[in-house]
Amino acid sequence: MGETMARMERCEWLSLIQSGLSTEIFSWIAYATSSKEAWEILMVRSVGGPIFQARKLLDLKKEYNNMTMSDAETVHEFTGKLLELVFRMKSCGWKVEEKILVKKILSSLPPRFDKVLVEVAEKLSVNVIIDCLLVHEYNMRPDQESFQESVIQSVNVEESFEAEAEILYSLNDITQSQVAMMERQSEVLSLVQKNQKMLMQMQKQMMMLMQQKDHVLAHSESYEEEMTKVIESMEKHYLKKK
Repeated sequence: MGETMARMERCEWLSLIQSGLSTEIFSWIAYATSSKEAWEILMVRSVGGPIFQARKLLDLKKEYNNMTMSDAETVHEFTGKLLELVFRMKSCGWKVEEKILVKKILSSLPPRFDKVLVEVAEKLSVNVIIDCLLVHEYNMRPDQESFQESVIQSVNVEESFEAEAEILYSLNDITQSQVAMMERQSEVLSLVQKNQKMLMQMQKQMMMLMQQKDHVLAHSESYEEEMTKVIESMEKHYLKKK
């Protein structure tokens, strides 16, 4: 009874394998009498048998040992390529501990990751070490350097503003002194204009006296005395205004 049940289960497993295959692949296991036999046939036809996998693993190990991260690669690119290779090696029967993969990652890094603490990193898992490398790479990105440059530029701009402010203050002092000088010049000009007006008035009066010479001589003792009086009166008038 038990043997019959076991045979029925093996038939069910074989039927499940056969039902999931295409017509072309089904022909590979058409004559298999058990699920184990069918599975072994599929493995050999798809990924190769033990001999082929052992030979293939030699090439994959060589590629694994020679793999290093270039300066142009990112952490995502390198670790993705490495883990994909590890998956192919495991499919060929390779067994590896996680700490071996961590050491491989750390030994394959370019010089820009020298600041990562290897002693501590070796005690971490692959996922954690990749995360730490991503953080380190993120802190080294160009926009961080541009941010530092922008800070320096802002300091330089602030210093230039202060220098410009000092220049403006000095120009303001010069302008104020120029304004005061111009005010004094305007006062002098106004005095000169007033004096010019006085001189013009004196000239006009002299002309009038010259024209009235005959009339003045007729009513005065002498022309010279009359002229002297006029000049004295004009001088007194000018001195009072001044």
